[in-house]
Amino acid sequence: MSIDKILDVKITTLDAGGNSLGSLTNGLLVGLGSGYAGNVGLDPNNGAPALTLGDDGSTDAVHLGAPSLGVADNAATVHYYTGSSKPISISFLPQSPTSDGSGGSSGAVATVPPVGLTVGFGGDFSQSGGAAIDLFAKGGAGGPGGGPGGGKPPPQYTATLNGMTFVVNWDSSVGSAPTAFVSGFESAVQYFLDNLGPLTTPITITLAVGWGEVAGSRLSPFALGESSTNIDLTSFSALKNSSMGSYLPASDPVSGTHSYWVPSAEEKALGLVTNNSTLDGAVGFSSRTSWNYTSTTGSGQYDFVSTAEHEISEVMGRIGLGGGTVSDNGTSVPNSYTPFDLFRYSGPGQLAPTAGSTAYFSFDGGNSSGAPNLAGSSTTNFNTIAGGDISDWASSAGNDAYNAFSGTGAAHTSTVDRLVMDVLGYGTPTV
Repeated sequence: MSIDKILDVKITTLDAGGNSLGSLTNGLLVGLGSGYAGNVGLDPNNGAPALTLGDDGSTDAVHLGAPSLGVADNAATVHYYTGSSKPISISFLPQSPTSDGSGGSSGAVATVPPVGLTVGFGGDFSQSGGAAIDLFAKGGAGGPGGGPGGGKPPPQYTATLNGMTFVVNWDSSVGSAPTAFVSGFESAVQYFLDNLGPLTTPITITLAVGWGEVAGSRLSPFALGESSTNIDLTSFSALKNSSMGSYLPASDPVSGTHSYWVPSAEEKALGLVTNNSTLDGAVGFSSRTSWNYTSTTGSGQYDFVSTAEHEISEVMGRIGLGGGTVSDNGTSVPNSYTPFDLFRYSGPGQLAPTAGSTAYFSFDGGNSSGAPNLAGSSTTNFNTIAGGDISDWASSAGNDAYNAFSGTGAAHTSTVDRLVMDVLGYGTPTV
């Protein structure tokens, strides 16, 4: 199967409210924030404690005003890689008090700029495919990374089980991280090894991990974590002929001219390319957040392991473009989607792949989400809060690690989360 390669890519994507976020390139970051919308600042009981804005040293209480995405309204500066793979970004925030899609509201104001564009993304990826998508996780702050870490980073970490091998390369910034940071991240990797597969054709997923940075660029303000995911241009027929095919409609359900992009890790899992060990994505985590690394969080602490699971799953394919536009050297590729967009339904037989649409996850044509979520519902809704990631869950899913908005305290992966990864190519859905 031939996969088209795009050399110079920037992307205009949509947030969960259907708003354009500007040109997304390797400089676009989407961060998970915290606190209430409106002139109330950040409430430690409803998100991150007040407040460090970022590892640039700027600190102060923050008051979020009326409907505004702040920096998310500004396009990132375009930086092109010389190879065949580039990143764009989308992010994920802590707790929001507003409706997030479970009631059908799609225009609510996010608590913090849930999708913030950060210019000057300095990472240099091992090239593996077409473009790349950067997706971030929970609110907090990060800093410059990929550079001096104040200590020696750990040696490369490799773990294999059920046909999957994870290769983790630690950025130099991890030399400054607590020892528990490394063991906590390895616990997140082990979750996927223990719960996915077995894969008949072994694959390798290669990650770069940063402390206070992602791929050499500081995390956006309020971000607990961020991820950058390499993607390739593909087709519906390629997806239909892959191991995912039995969960897709008989014919392409999206009308008009459109394109599909597949993350490079998922591309291997689906058998669209031969296995390789080139970098599939980068993840980075705040160096200024009160973390608990064992998921036994105390008051005011964030759950690091669940945040890492959230970010890793994005690199593995749990991301959506929702009809955004990819531009190859100025040539627009509008109406772009990922495989995960094809599992968004508004009702039985009613696909709803675009950003801003009220939808729930389903791999059986919209009949259900395959299993009850952590709140006991048979359907798990996608987030629709403007600025939040369209591929994360609404908070009605319970205290799920894949939620778009999260507060302090422990979060948990669910059976639905595992089913998502199964249908994306990493196993056979069973409940």
